[in-house]
Parts: sequence; C-alpha cells; structure tokens
Amino acid sequence: MNRLKSASLALLVLTSLLVVPTATSQAAGNGSNSQHSDGQTQSEETPWSFGDVPGGSPFANGGHHGVEYPTRERARSFATDSVIGSGNVVYHANGSIMPDPKVYLIWYGSWASNACSDNSISSTTTPGIINYMISNLGNSAWNSVDTSYFHVIGNTVAYVKPTMPIMGCMVNASVQGTTLNALTYTSTNATKSINDVVTYGLKNGLSTDPNGIYLVLTSADVVVNGFVNSATSKFCGYHDNMSAPNGTNVKSAFVGDPGTLVASCAGQIAASPNSNINADAMASVIAHELVETASDPLGNAWYDGAGYENADKCSWDFGTASDTTTLASGAIKNTIIGGRDYLIQQNVEANTNICLLTASARPSAPTITSFTPTSSTVGSTVTITGTNFSTVAAIGFGGVLTPTFTVKSATSITVKIPTGAVSGPVTVTTISGTATSAAKITLPVLKPTITSFTPTFGSPVTITGTNLLGATAVTFNGVAGAITGTPTATSLTATPPAIGTTGKITVTTPGGISTASTATYYFPATFSATAPFTPTSGLVGA
Repeated sequence: MNRLKSASLALLVLTSLLVVPTATSQAAGNGSNSQHSDGQTQSEETPWSFGDVPGGSPFANGGHHGVEYPTRERARSFATDSVIGSGNVVYHANGSIMPDPKVYLIWYGSWASNACSDNSISSTTTPGIINYMISNLGNSAWNSVDTSYFHVIGNTVAYVKPTMPIMGCMVNASVQGTTLNALTYTSTNATKSINDVVTYGLKNGLSTDPNGIYLVLTSADVVVNGFVNSATSKFCGYHDNMSAPNGTNVKSAFVGDPGTLVASCAGQIAASPNSNINADAMASVIAHELVETASDPLGNAWYDGAGYENADKCSWDFGTASDTTTLASGAIKNTIIGGRDYLIQQNVEANTNICLLTASARPSAPTITSFTPTSSTVGSTVTITGTNFSTVAAIGFGGVLTPTFTVKSATSITVKIPTGAVSGPVTVTTISGTATSAAKITLPVLKPTITSFTPTFGSPVTITGTNLLGATAVTFNGVAGAITGTPTATSLTATPPAIGTTGKITVTTPGGISTASTATYYFPATFSATAPFTPTSGLVGA
C-alpha cells in the first residue's frame, strides 16, 4: 500500500469533558503497521478502520484522520489520565515529519472581514481567540511535547521545531458555497470540497509551501458533509494532504464552528476559559490537528499498533484535577498559551504511551563507552554500551544512519549494521545530541552495484544501487561525468559529459568499479558543419 499517495486525515474522537453526549461510540479497529512496545522493532500487521472512515497506517485507501464524533469507548473525566489505542506511538522507517511547520489560515464563511487581523489578547471573537492561540502555539509548553518527534531521512535526523508561525491568511466568503464535502466525499459541480477551498486559496494569494499546513476554519452556517453539523455527523476536525495547483504536495486541515451542536466538540459547555464556548471548543481540536500534521503529515511516520497518531491517544483527555484550574467564571483551564488561558487536550511524546500537557524532562546528551564487536559485516548485530539511551532516534556506522534498533536499557542498544555502512565511528543520536565513539568499527569495503538509473537521456541522472557511499567517479560509456551532491549508500546524482556516446554507466568507489549498468544511457546524435548528414534532399517517406 502506497501511503505517500494516500490521504492523511487525523480524526479526533469527540468526548465532552463535563457533559457527556448520549450518542453511542465509534470504536477504532485493530491492526496497522506498528512496532513492538520498545518502540524500535518494526512489525507488519493488518490495516485498520476508524469508525466509518477508511483507515490504513493510519491513512490509506483515500481516508483521512481526525477527531471523530461522538465519544470513543468511554467518557473522560478529571479523575484519571487515560490513554487509548494500542501501545506506544512509534516511528516507522522512512516516514516523514514536518521539521519546520508553518500555518496558513483560511477563514471560510460568514466571518468578519477582519478575521485575519483580529489577533488581540483581549479579543472575544472566535478569529481573535484562535489567531492568538496559533500565533503563540509553537513555543508554548503545551507544544513542547510534539518536539520529541523526528524522522530519519537518508543520513539526516530532523526533529519538529518549537515554532509554528502563521505565514498567511485569507477570508473566503463562501466562494465555494455554504455546503462543502470532506473526508471520502469528492467534489461535484454542485458541491465543492475542503480541498477545493485550499486550492482556491493557493490560486488567490496564499503561497504554495511544502512546509505549510493550510487550515480551513468554517463558520457555523457552513455545512461540511461529515462534520457534526451534517446529516452524516462523524467528526470535529481532520488533517489531510493534497496536491497544490503546481503539483506540490501540501498539508491541509479542517476544523469547523459547530454552532448549536457545540456540545459535540467541546470539553465544557457551561463556561469556557475565553468566554466563547465555540472558539474554545475549536481551539482544542485545532491544536490536535496541528500537532498530528507536524508529526505525521503523510500518515507514514508516527502511530501506534492500532493506527492512532499522537493526539488521538489523548483525545478528550484534559488531565487530572491537579492539572487544571477553575476560573472565577466557573470555566476550567489547563494551559496558558501566550498570555491566554485555554483548555486543550493532552498529547503523547514519541515512543511513549502517556498523556502529557508539557514535555517531560529531557535527558542529558548520550555517551558511548564501547561497542562489540569492533569488526563486523553488514547485517550483523552490534551491541553499544553507554549512557542516556532512552530517546534514541538513529544509530550511525561511518555516517550511514539506521532508525531500526532495540533499546535494551538506558545504557545498552543492539542494532543490525545497515546496508551501505562503511568503516568509521559509531554514533548514537537522541533529542539531546549525538554521541560519537572514540573507536572505529571496521567493515569490509564492498564493490558498488547499479540497479537502475533515471532518466535514460538528459541531465541530471539519478543512479540507484548499493555501496555507492564515497563514490569518486561515474562514467557514461567510458567518458567521465560529474558527481553532484553527496552520494548515499543507495543513491547518487551525476551530470553526464557534454559530449559522449550511447552506452552503459559505471560507478567507482573505494570498493572498486561496478559492473556496467544493464540499461543504456542515450546521448543525442551530433552533426558538424564539415561532416553534414546525408542525403541533403529526398522524397517524403524515402
């Protein structure tokens, strides 16, 4: 299943904190791609479904992921912290996060014309309360939990940054209509979709940003099929990904004003921290969708054994009584973002299964005291001994990283040497830093191989194979090309020579010269003034 091409929606399951809805619950299904409880060893399980919405790992088959209505299996209360799903939220190899998320707001419907500029700490309007929260969310204590999430792409580890600025905003006065489709619904001539709203924004002033989250916020008079104000009431919000008009993959999210159905999407309905029950209800759902989009934008990076993303596991869990404060109005708040009070659901840190309102204390930087054996081969197991291994993201061998390993304890890790690894220091990377061994591991230098390349004519050419790290030369039918960028163990990019002849490609590394490629690279035919083509005239078709 190709998760990169599937939609990514994070359904937040709805539970009223103080007043529990009487509707029945939609339980999540079992399975998904997951890792064992140590958070490091991958295993493959079956797809899942979330309520009536197609799911996957967690997003496949055109599904989305978000905050579902009504409640899950049980109501929440301030009595206990409870987490749902199956096991830790763990990283799945090659999955992507958004290291530098940015927000683009689309206020859709009958919002005031100043909805984008209303951002005062004293504002009582829904746009003002929401704009202020998002503007200050990135570096808040609440969002610090999400900064524990990372990805390992190539030989780079990247974490979610503690920033989430608003980079653009527009007010759309229902140009696409007052009834919209979402979830598995598609656009029709009569009914446009949330994605159509985003596309309109991208065509009318909003920048196309691969690091952007395009958040559509509908007013209470806009019916969104699948939202709590529609006949197919299922959710309070979701996140997704889509193609922009220029083909760039961008991330989108939707949260609506539930209007008179606010009890379906609110943590409290008698009073709220900002004296605007609908805005405060939207605030928690928005926070849920933003952190899930940052940590799992394509549905292929972070989720548990049941397909739950991080915020899903704490849906409608606002903490215990000790985490909250009752204000003079009778409203309950559990966090301060910027200078305003909010009641926002909790979140879980990477590789954990505990709901938190703020990040746990970060451990000290890791150290490596030894590893065994000191001489080995690709695929063999190495044991690394040191300190502060509780939040490991990746292990490196000669600069080649792997996100697959087993943390035995805070002082011991076992890991299989990844394909493409070369002799050199061993590294351990955590959220607190990277440790580099004093000793070097010795690995055999293997001959490179070429499995494919693209394109078969033109430039640049991307070559895929094995043992390509450290490549020093590429030839095109015997004529040297130029390596561009830094080769990895499995890929390199090269520029063909300006003049050459059609033939095979070879790669040279310290391990030797590869066997010539199976496929052929084609150069265009060349002509000169002194040796022109012949004949110079003839009949059509001759």
